[in-house]
Amino acid sequence: MTTVRKFAKLLIVSAGVTLVCSKLPAQAPALEPSPAQTSNAQTPPATQTSPAAQATPASQSTPQSPPGPAVSAKTNAASAPVAKPDHRFYYGVRVEAFPLRLFDTSTRQSATTNPIASYINSASSSSQKFAPAGSFEYVLTPRWSLGTEFYLTHAKYILNTQVRTGLPSPNASTDDRPVTTYVESSKANYWVLPALARFQGLRPHRYLSRAYAVGGAEYRHVGRVRTGTDIYYPDGSTGYTEVAAVPLHHDQVGYVVGIGLRYFDQLGFKLAPEIRYIRWTDDTFKGPGYASTKNQAEASLGFTF
Repeated sequence: MTTVRKFAKLLIVSAGVTLVCSKLPAQAPALEPSPAQTSNAQTPPATQTSPAAQATPASQSTPQSPPGPAVSAKTNAASAPVAKPDHRFYYGVRVEAFPLRLFDTSTRQSATTNPIASYINSASSSSQKFAPAGSFEYVLTPRWSLGTEFYLTHAKYILNTQVRTGLPSPNASTDDRPVTTYVESSKANYWVLPALARFQGLRPHRYLSRAYAVGGAEYRHVGRVRTGTDIYYPDGSTGYTEVAAVPLHHDQVGYVVGIGLRYFDQLGFKLAPEIRYIRWTDDTFKGPGYASTKNQAEASLGFTF
């Protein structure tokens, strides 16, 4: 009986333990972490979200631009041209160049009967080739501007005149008449004042967009004239006189057309090469073998701020 009772008690305890274990949740056996999980566990998080940020509603969060438009904006900003300065008044200097002569010269022969004499007139010109000028320009619109300049240049001509008096000997093979030679050198001051209008942007292309057309009028005043004449007589003696040549017109007006290029930088500095053609209405000087030219060409380079 004692053995039966002990066996019954053991069955009752085993049944209770089984019932308690059946009611507990199943737990997975603990596994060793893999190398990848160990690496992730050791790497700290890149960013941490603060509680205030976690509490912010999604509707109030800052939107982020997609990567595509941002790249396009950077590309457009890099390729966009430099903006032109916004001020309207420019001043600076120009270097004027005169590639053509200011006088048309030639050799002419003439004769008179009272007194009996023959004349050979031969002229040459050696005028100034470069001149500095003050430049002023006012911008009306992005395409239109008005400008003026002021400069002084010197015009010079040399007239060589040979005078033979009397009649030549009928038996001589060459002209044996006595010769008197006059070498006249004249130099005049030209005060020039152009008044010009410029139109910018003839074409929208890359280089032609910098081109502009220029037109207007140019005023020229003949200032001081200095003339010296060396005289060489037939007997070998010499002489010298100073009688200033008289211009035909002290004041002249010419019409101007031309074309140029204009370059800006970010500080407002402007570089502008330009070519002009001037048609003068009158002559300043004119005589046997020389005359001031009516068709004049100019090339200039401007530096303005």
